[in-house]
Amino acid sequence: MAVEDLFYLADKAIDDGNIEDAHRMLNDILMDEPNYGRAHNHLGWLYKYKFSDVVKAERHYKLAIKFSPDYSASYLNYSYLLRDQNRLDEYKELLEQAKTAKGLTKAALAEELGTYHELTQNYAWAIAHYREAISFSMNDSSIEELKKHINRCTEKQKLFSSSRFVRAFKVLIGKE
Repeated sequence: MAVEDLFYLADKAIDDGNIEDAHRMLNDILMDEPNYGRAHNHLGWLYKYKFSDVVKAERHYKLAIKFSPDYSASYLNYSYLLRDQNRLDEYKELLEQAKTAKGLTKAALAEELGTYHELTQNYAWAIAHYREAISFSMNDSSIEELKKHINRCTEKQKLFSSSRFVRAFKVLIGKE
């Protein structure tokens, strides 16, 4: 069977919840073609979400990007792993690298940059990136989610900016 056909079957097996079959097929692909980046991406996803093995997941995501640098799913999936592990410097570096990937939409990249800035408590930049994502999005439900991100950041901005003011005031009057 051709590698592309086997990959399609593995992808369908994942969609159908046949994780063990998908795992076997993806490994079969890599036995024949170890440089098949999309198979590495899918294995990375399986290891992260189905087998809870982030070490193997990361290894496969890195190989996916190395062998298929224009396969955008690998950047997003690897970015979620880095974000979930709070490895924010690496997360930001990967997002910068992803800017060169041909298949990654501007909306998806802008949303992830917004997430990065939100996690680093730079809410003004987060809001700017979420707005940018809205401008590139063609999906109504995505736009609604992005609006929620903006509202959440606006609330955080209010909460934390007032606490900075209070802290600065306490410093000025010698209470901190």
